[in-house]
Amino acid sequence: MDAAAHFERLDRSLGELSIEKPYASHASLLHKIRYLKRCNQIDEGFVYMQISRGIAPRNHCFQMIQNLLFYADEAPPLSPFVSKKIRTERDGRWHRCDIKTTNLLPNVLAKQSAFEKGLFDTWGVTDDGMVTEGPFQMLGL
Repeated sequence: MDAAAHFERLDRSLGELSIEKPYASHASLLHKIRYLKRCNQIDEGFVYMQISRGIAPRNHCFQMIQNLLFYADEAPPLSPFVSKKIRTERDGRWHRCDIKTTNLLPNVLAKQSAFEKGLFDTWGVTDDGMVTEGPFQMLGL
């Protein structure tokens, strides 16, 4: 996948949620990601990045300093030519699937449902049939 497209979505999502960017530039994010991969001696794998508002008393006000979390892991061996059975269902991420969030419950429930039916995964789709969520994909950096 294209890092620039991921970062553009990240910037837009942060804006939609009124979260200030806790990074100077996309280049600084790539630098941190590459450093993390080097430190963990990962040639092929994935990097997870999460940005939160931070911690504050529970009063639903945005008076927090953002947290930026990264972790990296090696990619499991999986041939791109291995066929997998999947299914589709309506994307349930609070009807705002254009915003990347850590609201993973619908994804977890959909994955479990697919597993229980002997399938590899579930792809989330919008009412008009656009695929919005699917199996883990590699970000080549």
